Amino acid sequence: MECLNKNVFVNKGEKAVVVSQWTSVLNLVERELKAARVRSVTLRGDVPVPARASLITALNDPRSDVRVMLLSLCAGGVGLNLCGANHLLLLDPHWNPQLEEQAQDRIYRVGQVKHVHIYRFMCVDTVE
Repeated sequence: MECLNKNVFVNKGEKAVVVSQWTSVLNLVERELKAARVRSVTLRGDVPVPARASLITALNDPRSDVRVMLLSLCAGGVGLNLCGANHLLLLDPHWNPQLEEQAQDRIYRVGQVKHVHIYRFMCVDTVE
């Protein structure tokens, strides 16, 4: 939350995508966002394909009050255009760096008009 508070929420119009390979981690972030009254949407593998378009539109629409999309790394791998956000937070490393690069490409693509910021969180003395 500290990274979001310092880099995203202080600037009106800035939005973020928070990526994790673990849905349990996304659930924890979602709880914190709700406590802070920050509107978010979540795209995980269990979200039906027809419902995904409205989540993407909510993030990409500059008039929408959705500030954060919580994105499962595998569910958000290919073909998503999330250029409504310009901050991407990778919460945990994946053994396949290509998946992380694909996640970054969701916001850094044609149509992006803002500077893109990628935050990659690393912890010392862990299994990863």
